[in-house]
Amino acid sequence: ADVSKHRTRLLDRATCESADLIFAATAAHRDAVLKLCPEARDRTFTLCREGIFDPIGMPAERYRECLEQIRKCMGAAIKKTLARIHEKHSN
Repeated sequence: ADVSKHRTRLLDRATCESADLIFAATAAHRDAVLKLCPEARDRTFTLCREGIFDPIGMPAERYRECLEQIRKCMGAAIKKTLARIHEKHSN
């Protein structure tokens, strides 16, 4: 996927309200989402139980390690997403 035009942006209430699922990198990020949008509690998750470390300012190898950590956690995230879609459509 070409992500060259992707830019970070702050999460706003409208985006939070419209999201089916929200995956946060850390428990602190999840808490911040829930402070902004408490009604998102049932659809907001930490991507990895242990959280994703932030490699900003570190050597490239740490970014690669972070990427691997995210990849490992994505399997569980995809399962949660599919279960949520199935639940939503079977009701």
